[in-house]
Amino acid sequence: MKNGTCANTEIRRNEAPVCYLKLPDGSIFLPIGPNLCFPRFIVNREEGLDHYRRWIKLLSENGANFFRLWLGHPFFDFEGERCGDFRVDKTETLRAVLDLALGAGMKVKLTLNHFRSIEPEPCAEIFPGAASFEKSKYHVAAGGVAESMTEYLGGEAGRQHFLSKVDFFAEHFGDHPALVAVELWNEMNAVGASNWKDWTVYMLPRIRARLPKLLCLQSLGSHCRLGDEEPYQWLAALPGVGCLQIHRYIDEMPGHFPCCSGPTDVMAASAIQYLRSMATGRPVILAESGAVDPGHRAPFDDYPKDVAGSILHDVLFAPFFAGSAGAGQCWHWDFYIDRNNLWHHFKPFAVMVEEIDPCYEEFVPHFSENSSFRVYELRGKSIRLFWLRDADYNWKNELRDGRSVPSQIGGQWVPSDYEGEGTWDLLDPWQSPYQWISVAADAEGVNLPRWKRSVILRQSKSSGGRAVDEASVVES
Repeated sequence: MKNGTCANTEIRRNEAPVCYLKLPDGSIFLPIGPNLCFPRFIVNREEGLDHYRRWIKLLSENGANFFRLWLGHPFFDFEGERCGDFRVDKTETLRAVLDLALGAGMKVKLTLNHFRSIEPEPCAEIFPGAASFEKSKYHVAAGGVAESMTEYLGGEAGRQHFLSKVDFFAEHFGDHPALVAVELWNEMNAVGASNWKDWTVYMLPRIRARLPKLLCLQSLGSHCRLGDEEPYQWLAALPGVGCLQIHRYIDEMPGHFPCCSGPTDVMAASAIQYLRSMATGRPVILAESGAVDPGHRAPFDDYPKDVAGSILHDVLFAPFFAGSAGAGQCWHWDFYIDRNNLWHHFKPFAVMVEEIDPCYEEFVPHFSENSSFRVYELRGKSIRLFWLRDADYNWKNELRDGRSVPSQIGGQWVPSDYEGEGTWDLLDPWQSPYQWISVAADAEGVNLPRWKRSVILRQSKSSGGRAVDEASVVES
């Protein structure tokens, strides 16, 4: 990025190998999955659990292995009506969903809290179904521990309340095998207090000590304008944060970076490039993405038109090819993914990576473009992966203008630094069944068939062993 902008030319070469996550048993964990943070519009607990049974089943059937939950949402929260009333009987819902994840072979990231105000006057939800961002029961007027958000984060009583909640959580869930990470707070810089940095510095080592088996993370608000850079730079320099996350959406708000109104793949890829420029030696993840009406006032108005799932597809693939430690993690799991029945988009991503040892490969991202398509590449020791993305066709001309999907003509293509050796395979993420097929290549180039929107290529060269290089792995 340059001067806060993110145009196509800002997706630049970074020669540092991509870092990935390693579980306590030594296996590599490459997260593939969305946010499933809470259920909306439910009338009782069982209806909410029915949502999770179906969502987890659909994710598992399509190769996903990960999702995120919000502990502070009333559906999962084990705190009663009074501040500090942590109740064993209220842990049953979270345990049920974690057990569903475990049975499906999936891992979960749990966000410990998300509220932004403790004022006695409730915050209005900005659209139907939005999560509440207030916890007025923590105010002293309701028998709580603080008179303001600033006091809650900075005062001894507020901090001890938060740690007592973590202690209760650690006692009942600290060893649950479905958990892979805890996140201290959702979009911490958006709380109604300026001392959130001091709170993070104070809490991070204490949470790590209480939950030593889990990766401990922090999250910040959507990175979409110049003022958002300082918090991310601060977090990138904070010791003890093993994996850096970023949030960014398609958002046509005036004053936002140009890429936030442009092609989804550029928006997502440039976010990862920005993190990688500050986080050498650490994994990075696009932890929230998708599209919103300007200023996050509602889910994207054009979502109902995206029945093909082009926004979800770009959110999944672009970050990975730009150097993320996994697939991009889409928001709006219910308003968008579920309503448009887009769960199948996780399958081609899972097929693409299922036979790859990313740490052995020591992948280095490369980017180029021509008049027809953008070329995202991960260049490894024995494999080169390419994601070709149509340069002209994007969400605006597909969803707003209603243009039909054009075909790339195909024919011979010469990748940068072309080497004709080895075998070449193609995976079309828009055609089921999702499987690799051989394509012809010779000294002159690779012969591509016609394709639409995007296509994936793999060049496999002869290689030796698959010993994991610990330098490119971060323990969780």
